[in-house]
Amino acid sequence: MSFNIFDEAAKHEATNREREARDAANRSKALASISVLRTISKVLSATLSDTTVIYPEETERRSRELIQAIGEQSLALHEKLGSVDDPRVLPSLTGSVTTVLQGLYRNNPGVAQSIDVASLLADCAELPGIWKEEKSSTDEGTLGFRRTVSMMQAISPVIAAHQRFDFYHGRDANTLEDMQNLLWNTVEDTLNRQPAIAEMKEGEVELLRRNLLLRAGELLASAWDTQTPIAKAHINESTPDERRAFKTYGYPLDKVTDLFQSSYAMLERTFEVTLNANFEPTETHDEPENRPGM
Repeated sequence: MSFNIFDEAAKHEATNREREARDAANRSKALASISVLRTISKVLSATLSDTTVIYPEETERRSRELIQAIGEQSLALHEKLGSVDDPRVLPSLTGSVTTVLQGLYRNNPGVAQSIDVASLLADCAELPGIWKEEKSSTDEGTLGFRRTVSMMQAISPVIAAHQRFDFYHGRDANTLEDMQNLLWNTVEDTLNRQPAIAEMKEGEVELLRRNLLLRAGELLASAWDTQTPIAKAHINESTPDERRAFKTYGYPLDKVTDLFQSSYAMLERTFEVTLNANFEPTETHDEPENRPGM
């Protein structure tokens, strides 16, 4: 039996390709499972109540109802954004829809079902934003599109909080645009202050940006909800003229943004410590100076 090194190399290459394809498929399955688990956990969290503890079948009924709404709104949002042909996009959009519906459903299930969440999120994607700067395409899609999806995910809990109580700003697009720019600028400032970021590749930087945006969005939504009862109490205690002004022009959001900045500062300090713990700046070797006698 003769031994052909080229045949063996071809077999080895084919085996490697099969293993890489199998690993990629397994990775896709794992990521899909994580996405599903994240959605289901939010659904269960939103539908739990005193009633569902006594009657577990009520949890199942409400969960099915909410899952159906999430599916319909996610597909509608996907269509509104141009039905991008990328298997990673729909799970991201589903996460944004789930976050908004979770917050709304927990407070008022009936109202949550009637709100067009897909349009709310699509409108946010159309707002002017500095994160939509034109960049060249990569294997993961244009940088602008990826940043838009990240911003949509970050702003989704804020949209839910805004729907629960809008501080009498109504559907004013400027309010949500201001909140989006607040999130973007805050995270951008954090990244610009870190020397380690300058030595990272674009993919690594965008991964950090996305995660900081998501955490910042959660903190802003929490600050919004925290200030809601305080603002309502203040409005109730105000004079009739003051109440009329608040309901006409909107209640100031300064306390919301101040609380957000305060809590984000703690997150930023933690980020700086963990990021720089193992960071060693690249050494630069200057040319020796030409001194007399050298």
